[in-house]
Amino acid sequence: MKGEKSYHQYCPDIKRTTTIPKKYICVKVGELEISSDFETFVLKTGQSAWVVANIPHQYRAIKDSVYNYKII
Repeated sequence: MKGEKSYHQYCPDIKRTTTIPKKYICVKVGELEISSDFETFVLKTGQSAWVVANIPHQYRAIKDSVYNYKII
């Protein structure tokens, strides 16, 4: 009924996400440092990487940079 709360942990009729989204990062020009709690790596011009989107991460431009990213 309206206004009632449901505390079910599992509902078989609700579609579940089966994959974790990933972020594709490609550095066009420059140098970009990507870091998380687990690791840090540097991407230079022409390099690319996949980052799992649900892991907190940050970017830092070591040099002036142009990059593209796409979440898949």
